[in-house]
Amino acid sequence: MTPLYVRPAMPGDTWLFLPTVRQSDVDELAALGVTPEICMREGMIRSRRSFSMFLHGRPAAVFGCVEHETHGVPWAVVCTAVETFPLPFLRSCLRYLDSLPMFLENAVDARNVKTIQWLRWMGFTIEEPEPMGKNGELFHKFWRAAREDHLCVGG
Repeated sequence: MTPLYVRPAMPGDTWLFLPTVRQSDVDELAALGVTPEICMREGMIRSRRSFSMFLHGRPAAVFGCVEHETHGVPWAVVCTAVETFPLPFLRSCLRYLDSLPMFLENAVDARNVKTIQWLRWMGFTIEEPEPMGKNGELFHKFWRAAREDHLCVGG
Protein backbone atom coordinates (compact mmCIF):
# COMPACT_ATOMS: atom_id res chain seq x y z
CA MET A 1 0.00 0.00 0.00
CA THR A 2 1.27 3.49 -0.87
CA PRO A 3 2.05 5.31 2.39
CA LEU A 4 0.47 8.57 1.21
CA TYR A 5 -2.70 8.90 -0.82
CA VAL A 6 -4.41 12.23 -1.59
CA ARG A 7 -7.65 12.60 -3.51
CA PRO A 8 -10.36 15.25 -3.93
CA ALA A 9 -12.45 15.50 -0.77
CA MET A 10 -16.03 14.26 -0.87
CA PRO A 11 -18.87 15.27 1.47
CA GLY A 12 -19.03 11.75 2.95
CA ASP A 13 -15.40 12.03 4.06
CA THR A 14 -16.52 14.03 7.08
CA TRP A 15 -17.81 10.88 8.79
CA LEU A 16 -14.71 8.93 7.89
CA PHE A 17 -12.36 11.52 9.43
CA LEU A 18 -14.33 12.68 12.48
CA PRO A 19 -13.52 9.75 14.82
CA THR A 20 -9.75 10.41 14.68
CA VAL A 21 -9.50 14.22 14.58
CA ARG A 22 -6.65 15.39 16.83
CA GLN A 23 -7.81 16.77 20.16
CA SER A 24 -5.80 19.95 19.55
CA ASP A 25 -7.87 20.58 16.40
CA VAL A 26 -11.12 19.88 18.29
CA ASP A 27 -10.06 22.37 21.00
CA GLU A 28 -8.97 25.03 18.50
CA LEU A 29 -12.23 24.84 16.57
CA ALA A 30 -14.27 24.84 19.80
CA ALA A 31 -12.50 28.08 20.80
CA LEU A 32 -13.91 29.57 17.60
CA GLY A 33 -17.38 28.13 18.22
CA VAL A 34 -17.11 25.56 15.42
CA THR A 35 -17.00 21.76 15.31
CA PRO A 36 -14.65 19.71 13.11
CA GLU A 37 -17.69 18.54 11.14
CA ILE A 38 -18.77 22.10 10.36
CA CYS A 39 -15.20 23.14 9.53
CA MET A 40 -14.76 20.27 7.06
CA ARG A 41 -18.16 20.78 5.41
CA GLU A 42 -17.80 24.57 5.13
CA GLY A 43 -14.21 24.23 3.98
CA MET A 44 -15.22 21.83 1.22
CA ILE A 45 -18.03 24.14 0.11
CA ARG A 46 -15.99 27.34 0.16
CA SER A 47 -12.75 26.00 -1.31
CA ARG A 48 -12.40 25.74 -5.05
CA ARG A 49 -10.53 22.48 -4.39
CA SER A 50 -10.26 20.49 -1.18
CA PHE A 51 -8.53 17.20 -0.51
CA SER A 52 -8.61 14.15 1.72
CA MET A 53 -5.28 12.65 2.71
CA PHE A 54 -4.64 9.11 3.91
CA LEU A 55 -1.42 7.81 5.47
CA HIS A 56 -0.89 4.04 5.41
CA GLY A 57 -4.62 3.66 4.73
CA ARG A 58 -5.64 5.76 7.74
CA PRO A 59 -7.51 9.09 7.54
CA ALA A 60 -4.90 11.83 8.00
CA ALA A 61 -6.37 15.21 7.04
CA VAL A 62 -8.98 17.09 5.09
CA PHE A 63 -7.61 20.39 3.78
CA GLY A 64 -8.04 23.16 1.27
CA CYS A 65 -7.83 26.89 0.74
CA VAL A 66 -10.65 29.41 0.59
CA GLU A 67 -9.58 31.83 -2.12
CA HIS A 68 -10.45 35.51 -1.94
CA GLU A 69 -9.60 38.24 -4.42
CA THR A 70 -6.40 39.30 -2.64
CA HIS A 71 -5.42 36.26 -0.56
CA GLY A 72 -6.12 32.67 0.38
CA VAL A 73 -7.10 31.16 3.73
CA PRO A 74 -5.59 27.69 4.07
CA TRP A 75 -7.39 25.32 6.42
CA ALA A 76 -7.00 21.74 7.59
CA VAL A 77 -8.63 19.33 9.99
CA VAL A 78 -5.92 16.88 11.00
CA CYS A 79 -6.24 13.35 12.37
CA THR A 80 -4.08 11.36 14.76
CA ALA A 81 -2.39 9.38 11.94
CA VAL A 82 -0.34 12.49 11.21
CA GLU A 83 1.26 12.28 14.65
CA THR A 84 2.74 8.92 13.65
CA PHE A 85 3.72 9.93 10.10
CA PRO A 86 4.34 13.72 10.13
CA LEU A 87 6.90 14.03 7.31
CA PRO A 88 4.77 12.66 4.45
CA PHE A 89 1.94 14.88 5.67
CA LEU A 90 4.11 18.00 5.84
CA ARG A 91 5.75 17.41 2.47
CA SER A 92 2.36 16.93 0.82
CA CYS A 93 0.99 20.08 2.47
CA LEU A 94 4.04 22.05 1.38
CA ARG A 95 3.61 20.92 -2.25
CA TYR A 96 -0.05 21.98 -2.10
CA LEU A 97 0.73 25.37 -0.52
CA ASP A 98 3.51 25.99 -3.04
CA SER A 99 0.97 25.47 -5.84
CA LEU A 100 -1.17 28.36 -4.61
CA PRO A 101 -0.16 31.59 -6.38
CA MET A 102 -1.29 33.95 -3.63
CA PHE A 103 -0.65 35.47 -0.23
CA LEU A 104 -1.87 33.01 2.43
CA GLU A 105 -3.10 33.85 5.92
CA ASN A 106 -5.11 32.39 8.78
CA ALA A 107 -4.85 31.99 12.55
CA VAL A 108 -3.86 29.14 14.87
CA ASP A 109 -4.70 28.54 18.53
CA ALA A 110 -1.67 29.47 20.66
CA ARG A 111 -2.12 26.16 22.55
CA ASN A 112 -1.66 24.20 19.32
CA VAL A 113 2.14 24.04 19.62
CA LYS A 114 2.66 21.16 17.16
CA THR A 115 0.72 22.94 14.41
CA ILE A 116 2.67 26.14 15.03
CA GLN A 117 5.92 24.15 14.56
CA TRP A 118 4.55 22.66 11.34
CA LEU A 119 3.51 26.09 10.03
CA ARG A 120 7.02 27.45 10.66
CA TRP A 121 8.50 24.43 8.86
CA MET A 122 6.27 25.23 5.85
CA GLY A 123 7.57 28.81 5.72
CA PHE A 124 4.81 30.74 7.49
CA THR A 125 5.53 33.78 9.61
CA ILE A 126 3.85 33.46 13.01
CA GLU A 127 2.75 36.70 14.67
CA GLU A 128 2.40 37.36 18.40
CA PRO A 129 -0.79 35.92 19.91
CA GLU A 130 -3.88 38.02 20.47
CA PRO A 131 -7.35 37.28 21.86
CA MET A 132 -9.51 35.88 19.09
CA GLY A 133 -11.46 32.94 20.54
CA LYS A 134 -15.04 33.18 21.72
CA ASN A 135 -13.79 33.22 25.35
CA GLY A 136 -10.70 35.31 24.69
CA GLU A 137 -8.44 32.38 23.76
CA LEU A 138 -5.17 33.50 22.22
CA PHE A 139 -4.50 32.90 18.54
CA HIS A 140 -1.47 33.60 16.37
CA LYS A 141 -2.10 35.07 12.94
CA PHE A 142 0.14 33.38 10.40
CA TRP A 143 0.97 34.30 6.83
CA ARG A 144 3.15 33.44 3.87
CA ALA A 145 3.84 35.42 0.72
CA ALA A 146 3.27 33.88 -2.69
CA ARG A 147 6.29 32.08 -4.07
CA GLU A 148 8.22 34.30 -6.45
CA ASP A 149 7.94 31.84 -9.34
CA HIS A 150 4.14 32.33 -9.18
CA LEU A 151 4.27 36.12 -9.45
CA CYS A 152 3.38 37.54 -12.85
CA VAL A 153 5.84 40.02 -14.31
CA GLY A 154 4.64 42.24 -17.13
CA GLY A 155 6.85 42.71 -20.11
